[in-house]
Amino acid sequence: MATSEIHGKDLPTAVSLRTAAGADVPAVLAMMRQLYAMEDCPFDPARAERALRGLLAEPVRGGIILAERDGGPIGYMVATFSYSLEMAGLILLVDELFVTAEHRGRGVGSSLLAEAERIAREKGVTTMILEVNRDNPDAARLYERAGYTGRLKYTLMTRRLS
Repeated sequence: MATSEIHGKDLPTAVSLRTAAGADVPAVLAMMRQLYAMEDCPFDPARAERALRGLLAEPVRGGIILAERDGGPIGYMVATFSYSLEMAGLILLVDELFVTAEHRGRGVGSSLLAEAERIAREKGVTTMILEVNRDNPDAARLYERAGYTGRLKYTLMTRRLS
């Protein structure tokens, strides 16, 4: 997931996107804490840091894109790769997308999704997927505007192993 600075017509004024690195872990963790609180998800900082560093150490699995304004982080997106026979190939999962409250509704989330699609197309991805909390209609509208639909009638089930 190699991007450097990304500036373009789709980005809000003075916002840039770049691939996160190890030095960005504290900033991403701070935004993760906000996202998890907003979504009412348990947040374990040590576990989250291990997961972040693990992803950054193995870019073949995906990566983290930061949205910045005036040199400071205002959002992030985590995208990971998987493979599905049902979806006929490589999948890009937008695992997390977060924009700070004061920057929502200004195109930052749309820009992050557009970057995910650019990366997906570059990698030959056949399908992009994401999940949205039923209690977050603003996020659902953002995803619908970007072309995502709720056509799959599956229930996401999980079993944590660690």
